[in-house]
Amino acid sequence: MSPVPPTDDPTAPATPPLSRVEDGGITPGTRLDKFVVLDRIGAGGMGTVFLAYDPELDRRVAIKLLHHAPDEAGGPEAARERLLQEAQAMARLQHPNVVTVLQTGIWSERVFLAMEYVDGDSLRGWLADPDRSWADRLTALLGAGRGLAAAHAAGLVHRDFKPDNVLVGRDGRARVTDFGLASREGEEAPGRDPGAPIPELPEELDDDLDTRLGSTQHGALVGTPAYMAPEQLMGQPADARSDQFAFAVTVWEAFTGERPFDLDGLRQLAITQLMSERADASTPRTRRGLGVTQLTAPAGMPAHIHRALVTALSLDPARRFPTMEALLHQLANDPRVRRRQLAYRTAAVVLALAGVGALVVQQQTARAARCTGGTEQMAAIFGPSARARIEKAFLATEAPDAAAQTTRTFQELEAYAEAWAEMHHEACTATRVREVQSEEVLGLRMGCLQRRQKELSSLVGLFQAAPDASLVDRAPQAVRGLPDLQGCADVEALSAPVPLPPEPERRDAIRKAEDALAELEAFRAAGLARDGQQAAEKLWKTVEPLDYAPLSAEALLYRGLFEARTGMRGESQQTLTRAVFAADSGRTDGVRARSALWLTRVLTAENAFDEAAFWLQVGESVLRRTGGSGRLESFYHERQAVLLQGQGRYAEALAAWERATRAIGQERGPDAPERAPSLSSSANLLVRLGRGKEAIPRFQEALALVERERGVDHPIVIPPLVGLSTQQTESGDYDAALANLERALSVARQRFGATHTMVANVLDFKATALQAQAKYQEALEVYRASLAIREELLPADSPDLSYSWDGIGQSLLGLGRHAEAREALEKALALRGPDPFDLGETRFALARALWPETAKRPRALELARSAADDYARAERADKAQAVSDWMASVAP
Repeated sequence: MSPVPPTDDPTAPATPPLSRVEDGGITPGTRLDKFVVLDRIGAGGMGTVFLAYDPELDRRVAIKLLHHAPDEAGGPEAARERLLQEAQAMARLQHPNVVTVLQTGIWSERVFLAMEYVDGDSLRGWLADPDRSWADRLTALLGAGRGLAAAHAAGLVHRDFKPDNVLVGRDGRARVTDFGLASREGEEAPGRDPGAPIPELPEELDDDLDTRLGSTQHGALVGTPAYMAPEQLMGQPADARSDQFAFAVTVWEAFTGERPFDLDGLRQLAITQLMSERADASTPRTRRGLGVTQLTAPAGMPAHIHRALVTALSLDPARRFPTMEALLHQLANDPRVRRRQLAYRTAAVVLALAGVGALVVQQQTARAARCTGGTEQMAAIFGPSARARIEKAFLATEAPDAAAQTTRTFQELEAYAEAWAEMHHEACTATRVREVQSEEVLGLRMGCLQRRQKELSSLVGLFQAAPDASLVDRAPQAVRGLPDLQGCADVEALSAPVPLPPEPERRDAIRKAEDALAELEAFRAAGLARDGQQAAEKLWKTVEPLDYAPLSAEALLYRGLFEARTGMRGESQQTLTRAVFAADSGRTDGVRARSALWLTRVLTAENAFDEAAFWLQVGESVLRRTGGSGRLESFYHERQAVLLQGQGRYAEALAAWERATRAIGQERGPDAPERAPSLSSSANLLVRLGRGKEAIPRFQEALALVERERGVDHPIVIPPLVGLSTQQTESGDYDAALANLERALSVARQRFGATHTMVANVLDFKATALQAQAKYQEALEVYRASLAIREELLPADSPDLSYSWDGIGQSLLGLGRHAEAREALEKALALRGPDPFDLGETRFALARALWPETAKRPRALELARSAADDYARAERADKAQAVSDWMASVAP
């Protein structure tokens, strides 16, 4: 557990002393659940806010302790329960423009919320900087509006939106906070009785329009009157359109420095509206937007923004925009920009056709032309000369399908280059043309795109060298495996929480090392593990002395995964563990998640299931908190599935494989060949669970995907072919099963040679199909051929040898050669891993082989009972029952 960080920072702003009464008796060092309070940082109408420390995840958090729940129907306990339910509802709201609620709980009978700590200022303080451009102001406001829209989509109404309830971080991203008065839309009290008295505002509000009314009693005013919609001032229920009104007041204030009207004027208009509603319903009346004549456009406010705000500030909620999204679209949709862009294009065409002034054309189109360089940058990496060199190198390897792979690789490269250029253009125009994105954000996005550009360039360089046919075989997959470009649009993830060191020499060295990471990514994507491992070792010697945690974490991740792929599992565990901790220090969530999931993979392969489960949880916690690409989500579910399968939890593993298939399909589409491995894996589990009929469509879909992508004779067709044969064997369609296995065997031998573990695997399945037909002698010969290959390639204690020995033993058992069968099955049992189904198969076979010898019957029954337990753990009740039936028949 990390120590609590010091609290005596001399640069920290002074805060008022803690009051044990008002603040629930909380002082520095107090623990609220797992959180350690560091300081009091604010207070408001609904509660007190503390800075706290989360020792489990080594981060600062903000904790709001809500005031005692008001008296209402059901008493204090019911009120506290309502506040807790609302807090829990807010905790389920996850959006980049909403302060994340991490946990809710009770402290001294008061509800508290642990929230994301935002290092920045309130929107009010942020807007007070006179140097803020209009574009930056609008960007922050639109972000806050998107946060409100997300709350509305989740069924929450804020009811107290104002500049003080929006935080702007150092990354420039606005986050809506202080949902202390939030309610579930539709759950609030019904509308007021039309004859009920109009609620009065406290007199002390006259000189303090920002004062917040915090009561939530039925019919009482809640919120900050200066930003309240008219219906709220009249004590009527608030809905999403009430939040829209408050947001419009905030936008008006951000542009002009003043609110659009004074509180008395707004209240009088609201009273007028209410009185008209009390009149005879048949009396016609005209509905008008609030202040259509009074709210003239202030100097400097763009016309499209003024029109949008006048609509959003309508007295009648029905006259406002139907949703926040509609208002945000209107605010961001500046017709001046569209007209300028159209004018530039039109002028360019007209002047060019007229042959007048090429220089004038260049000047008038310069603004839009700033953002057209992405295509040229991609052409410099993957242009005609690069294509020619790649094609020559691929064909020179004489790989079986070099020509087809060249075409597929070019298609993938073209798609990636086009997507990169489009994102480059979009990022640039958002700042330079549409002016809805700050220069700071543009710099973050362009830095990310430059990293992706270098990774692509490194991979293209590997293709031009084309060292062997294996790289040609993996080339299209390598391009698809490059990091997702969508990450370059994720401003939250791009905002580096750990700044570069101030020393120019260290900064330059870090940038050079980051360039070298692009080469490691190319090695990873291309599957060149040995080359990658050597390069990663070399890079680490440069990175370690720089002592910059984000860079160290990524370098360690690459080093660890290459160690894992080259069989250095012990070293890989240590390296990846260091990567996780470095990522914590560098606050690089993506690297932390990937490192933890790779640790899960390595430990699962070592049958260290408890440790693997721990690191899987670490990876999941990051993924759930930050989100992630479909690729990372799929990788998580794959690791979860393999771990569960190793533990014999097949039904859970099946569900995890299905989630992996969905995740990659959502990102890559239903025809993505990357769906095939998880489809085959889930189908194999269905067979193992005795649900073979359900497996057939999945095997067929996986086979169709890989055949369409790689052809009918590529090794990737082997897993679905073998899987199909397994189900066909169980259903008695032996001819079809053997035909698929012969095809798989032919592909394996053609691509890998006669002596390869893949060939041995297919031989085992062929022998199993022969066994099912009681062709025990033929099966015995095939199993022995498989064993000969495995013994040549694998160490004597390899668990993989158990499959061949088990098959040999069961074939001998079928031939009635019990003594020989016992010898083979004993060897298989000694080599078996923890998989309960495999253990059950070997133990039951050995029990039957031992039974003919009277002296060995006690052990045979013991093995049979263990086998029944194994099958039960493997969720194969049919197999367990078969063992029980056998025991009943031989030892009634």
